[in-house]
Amino acid sequence: RYETEIKYKLFYKTTSRNVLNWTEWSSCLPGEASDVCHFSGDEFSKIKVKLSSTSETVNRTFFSQEFMLRNSIKTAAPGHLRGVPGKGNLCLDWKAPLPSLKNHLQYEVKIKIKGGEQWSTIKGPETNMCVKAPPESQFSVQIRVEPTGTVYSGYWSDWSSVLNGDILPDTDMLLMSCVLVLVMITAFIFISLFFLYCSKLKQFFR
Repeated sequence: RYETEIKYKLFYKTTSRNVLNWTEWSSCLPGEASDVCHFSGDEFSKIKVKLSSTSETVNRTFFSQEFMLRNSIKTAAPGHLRGVPGKGNLCLDWKAPLPSLKNHLQYEVKIKIKGGEQWSTIKGPETNMCVKAPPESQFSVQIRVEPTGTVYSGYWSDWSSVLNGDILPDTDMLLMSCVLVLVMITAFIFISLFFLYCSKLKQFFR
C-alpha cells in the first residue's frame, strides 16, 4: 500500500553527434506525473532517462543507461490494411507507418480462419502478400511492425485494427463438379436407352 501511494515523474536529457555536452534534465510532461516519454530529433541523438519520486517523504531516483533514438524505435501500427479475397486465397496490402524507414521494417501478419486454424508469419520490407485460404471461409487479419535490427532497432508496434472478410468460393471446382454430374447424367441416359433398344431388338427377333 505504501508503494502504491508514491508517484513518479520521468525526466530526460539529450546530446547529439555534433554536440558533446548534455542538455539539462527536462520533464517528459511538465507539471504531471507520467509513465510515458516521447522523443524526436536526429537518429544519432543519445538520450538518458531518470525516474524520480514526487513524494516529500520518500526520495528515490532511477537512471537508465544512455541509448540512441535509432535503437529505440516504436512506430504506430501499419495503416490502411486491405484484403482482396480470391478463389481459395487472400491477398493483403497495407501502408508503412514510417515511409522514411520502409526499407528497414518487418511485419508480423496474424491470420485466423473462423472455426479453423490460426497462424502468423513475419515478412518484410514488402507491404503486400498473398496466402492460401479455404474457399467460402471467414477470415480475420491483424498486422504489426518493428525495425529489422540491421540499421534501426526497437520494439513491436501495437496490433492494427482487425480486418474481417469472406473468401470467395472456388468456382473452378464448382464448374468441374457440374460438368462431372452432367457427364454422369448423360452416361446414365445413354446406357438406359441402349438397354431399352436391346430389349426391343430381342422382342423383334422372337
